[in-house]
Amino acid sequence: MLSFISLSSKSNTTTKCEQDFVLLVESALRRELWALKILDSWGKPLPSGLLKGNNLWVGNYDECLDPLYQHDNKTFLKQTFDGHYCALLPRGMKPQQTMAYGLILGICVPSSCDRQSTVSLVQINIHDMCLDASWYLYNDMQFHWIAPLALIPFVIGRKPIAFIVATLFVLVGIGSILGILLYYPNMEVNRITAAMQTTGPTFYEKIYLTPWCRISPYAIGLLTGFIVINTGRSYRLNIYTKIFGSLLATVFGLTCIFVMYPDYAFVSGLSRSAIIAYQALSRSFWALVIGWLLFLCSTNQGGIVNTILSWPIWSPLARLNYSAYLVHTIILFITIYNQTIPYYFQPHLIINSYISNLFFIYVAAIVGVIFFETPFVVLEKKLFKR
Repeated sequence: MLSFISLSSKSNTTTKCEQDFVLLVESALRRELWALKILDSWGKPLPSGLLKGNNLWVGNYDECLDPLYQHDNKTFLKQTFDGHYCALLPRGMKPQQTMAYGLILGICVPSSCDRQSTVSLVQINIHDMCLDASWYLYNDMQFHWIAPLALIPFVIGRKPIAFIVATLFVLVGIGSILGILLYYPNMEVNRITAAMQTTGPTFYEKIYLTPWCRISPYAIGLLTGFIVINTGRSYRLNIYTKIFGSLLATVFGLTCIFVMYPDYAFVSGLSRSAIIAYQALSRSFWALVIGWLLFLCSTNQGGIVNTILSWPIWSPLARLNYSAYLVHTIILFITIYNQTIPYYFQPHLIINSYISNLFFIYVAAIVGVIFFETPFVVLEKKLFKR
């Protein structure tokens, strides 16, 4: 970076930002206190706990912005220019990957540096996305477009065709993931290493985002609805079938949650074959668990689970869930990028962070529903006379 600035200086094409940055470095080399203060506010490389998730090298926000107070003469140290705090992502990282796996580095640059000049100085990539969670919306829309292929036969009495089409959707989802992972043998499938992959086809682009790899849970939802309608809400399972199905659903659910733990906890990890099987089947198995629960509750066989899920308190939250999904990453990014000190993962801190983030997410969701969703719902009712 310094060589880049030096070359720019010789070619007389330096910006005010680059000139201030050269001054900052030269002043620090002369051990001037104001420059050392600015550089000291940077996030430091290789802090303790890196392998345990300490990847937010945020530095010191307040030290970057505030002038240094000198206790001897009770005055603030005069600076040649003010500091400007920036949070940077490494080259190749996408914003969606930074929260769990990526590295965030806090730096303090001269106040004359804008976004583009800072990018030029440190040579990073910037990825813009208006609403981070909106990537799933086009998946959902395409699922709604093709759902009539199964819904229409069911409505007109061709129920076997409806079940066959929905089952084919499930197989397409599973087969797509399996086929892509077999076709690209070098594609990373471990979530941490996959997030760091910057060359060649990536798991995120080829599998995580694509609708054909995500249709299985949606199709299992269709099948669940077909079964509930076909059997009727008065249908009753015998006690042994219900116990066996519930135990099997519990095993499936716990497997989906904990089967990947050895891959993170042990050096040897899981084999590639095991991870491919997990990626291909986990979402479908989880959908089966939810489908079984919905079937039992819809036929009034859910017991205490049905009682809890029928509490009136869930009704307003259900109306907010979609907006909460859309805004949740914004709240999380605001929380992360406004941290002024490193975050250390401890059980009580995680619980505190989860509860506070959940609260603010639903507050933001209420605002979104009131000012955006509700007006369009009212307008739709007026236009279509509903």
